[in-house]
Amino acid sequence: MYDPNKWKQCKALGSLLGDEEDLDRRLQLASGAFRQHLKLWGSRAIIRLSTRIRMYKSLVLPVILYNIGAMGLTEAMEQKLDVFHRRQLRSVLGVFWPDKISNVMLYKKMQSKPLSVVARERRWNLFRQMCILPPETPARRAMRSYFLAVERLPRPVGRPRNCIVTTLQRDLRGAKVSAAIHLENAEGLSHLIALAHDDMRWRRLFADVVVS
Repeated sequence: MYDPNKWKQCKALGSLLGDEEDLDRRLQLASGAFRQHLKLWGSRAIIRLSTRIRMYKSLVLPVILYNIGAMGLTEAMEQKLDVFHRRQLRSVLGVFWPDKISNVMLYKKMQSKPLSVVARERRWNLFRQMCILPPETPARRAMRSYFLAVERLPRPVGRPRNCIVTTLQRDLRGAKVSAAIHLENAEGLSHLIALAHDDMRWRRLFADVVVS
């Protein structure tokens, strides 16, 4: 039987083509990596917290964050990512029910921050790198082709399919002082490409988008 979503399970460069499927796989792999070192996380009496944090960031976090900047994350996917991350941070710290700790204090003690913010940082860093490439490189041509198709083809019926572009658009809409900047068409893309070549203006945009 034909499955129109079978392509999402195909793998390329270590990632599944479906963003939601790839995120679920990343979290499964990170769970496995975390369980391999349960004795390390549980040795709180003999291993300092700073060492456990360093080991977590070396052994587990890279598994979660692999290719995260290229994923088209929805708000629900970002929430799943942050909840999963905080659960692991509490285990490394040794805080279990009925003991409680606020998310703010948890991030502070673990010298960390929400992975949704890390993903946003990497997403915009990657996007800038693509924007400053020569116009005829495959990445720039793919970006241009996407927006030409958006402008020429009729809008499909139903909810728009989520992708990295829709995630970037959502980031911009949530920014505080960059409301005039958009990524809805080829004109908006050209504007952002021009900003990417200006270090000062891009830093302001980046800080606005990421912090917001």
